[in-house]
Amino acid sequence: MGPPRRLRQAAERVVLREEIIDRIWAGRIISDDALSTCIKAARRAIGDDGKSQRIIRTVHRRGFRVAGPVVVNDRPPRQAAPARSAADSRSMHATADPGADVATDDLKPPSDLSIAVLPFETPSATPGADIIADGLVQDVITRLGRTRQLFVIGRGTVFALRHQASDPRAAARLLGVRYALSGSLQRDGNRLRLYAYLIDADQPHEIWAERFDRDMDDMFAVQDEMSEVIVGWAQMQIEEAERRRALVRPIANLDAWSAYYRACWHLDRHTAGDYDQAESLLERAARLDPGAARIYAGLSFVHRQRAFLNLSDDRDAEVRRALELAEHSLSLEPQDPQAHWAFGRALMLRYEVEAAQQAFEVATSLNPSFAMGQYSVGFAQSMMGEAAPSDDALARSRRLSPIDPMRFAMLATHAFNSAMSGNRGRAVELAQLAAAQPNAHVHIFAVAALCGGLARRPQVAETYLRRLREAQPRYRSADFFRAFPFRSEDHVALFRKGFEALGLPK
Repeated sequence: MGPPRRLRQAAERVVLREEIIDRIWAGRIISDDALSTCIKAARRAIGDDGKSQRIIRTVHRRGFRVAGPVVVNDRPPRQAAPARSAADSRSMHATADPGADVATDDLKPPSDLSIAVLPFETPSATPGADIIADGLVQDVITRLGRTRQLFVIGRGTVFALRHQASDPRAAARLLGVRYALSGSLQRDGNRLRLYAYLIDADQPHEIWAERFDRDMDDMFAVQDEMSEVIVGWAQMQIEEAERRRALVRPIANLDAWSAYYRACWHLDRHTAGDYDQAESLLERAARLDPGAARIYAGLSFVHRQRAFLNLSDDRDAEVRRALELAEHSLSLEPQDPQAHWAFGRALMLRYEVEAAQQAFEVATSLNPSFAMGQYSVGFAQSMMGEAAPSDDALARSRRLSPIDPMRFAMLATHAFNSAMSGNRGRAVELAQLAAAQPNAHVHIFAVAALCGGLARRPQVAETYLRRLREAQPRYRSADFFRAFPFRSEDHVALFRKGFEALGLPK
């Protein structure tokens, strides 16, 4: 008995999520994504969707209710077809096309971003390669499902379409999704080689391709590592593709998510004007989809950045607004990694570093492939003087998103850790790399000038001190320490002395 029938029978009341799970899955433990996928399928079958909710309505944190009158069709089921012989059954299964039934459905593209992870091909006949490939695909599907903003086609469907794996665009069109992830896995003794490809069904070429080589010393660890990196790369490439798609659409035609992704482009530019543009776009997105937690996380980040970069005359008001919007995001979707991330970033403005770190760790537990979550864990650890674990978290974030727009922040935090550990030469190298990124902001110039001074590299220090003054003439060391809440008095004393040597006002 599926969700549509179960809801139909209880049309006059709210059907609790637990009740549906108990009736359909017989008490087994399942993820929220499994239930969400069933509800989406039920809505699609009756011409409904998650935005309009004309028929199946979500009751926040409780369950679902059928709205309007329900007509029950009590006609007896059709007579079963005559029994087939074993030979007939084998013939039928040998010639049937698993995609034929799908092709007859009206699979309108979901309103969410959508992706299908197709079974990886195993061209070599090495025993066990297909089992490894299928396990990896299942792991990638599970991890992508945790990203919350992606509609991910279920495992059963994609494995039923195994014959379509060599033509991912055809599979994407068949399933009505925008993106498809495919791959090819080869095994040679204890060595694995995986090729992964991401395609946009509207584009004639792959938007991402990568090769991975790993030893199988610990198969589960290898599977975890490869799936984590694949998902991190896929998320980053999809985000970038959506931003490009949103930038070419007229503003009047933007839907909620196009407005969101267009705002993200402005968020990465770190200027007062761009934050104003981002806020306007995000407010438009919130009006179009007031239940989307991620949009409010973005609005929280706008106010957080204004406070962080000294772009407001009322810092306290920006901090309060950043926290309020992050809390609202969490109330809408407590399992959204970006909501927890936004909450942690707002807490950092209030110097609640330990609490912020906990929020970041929740975000990464919900989605281990969330690169900005991993970076933020490393940033909080750096502020607490924990250089070694911070470097590990930062390395994970850079591996997950090697060309991330926030790469300058990852490098700058590595520079802090090197300076605090006494490796001043490495610190200045990392700080220079951070400042060389095209969207580096004023605090990064301050980091580069500081590290240059600590490493006794006066030319480097003067170069970035000049850039700092050009970007923000009234910048003081107090602005730096307001942005970076170091918990160690020794580290604060070290950096304060460095700024004094540079002649930067307090």
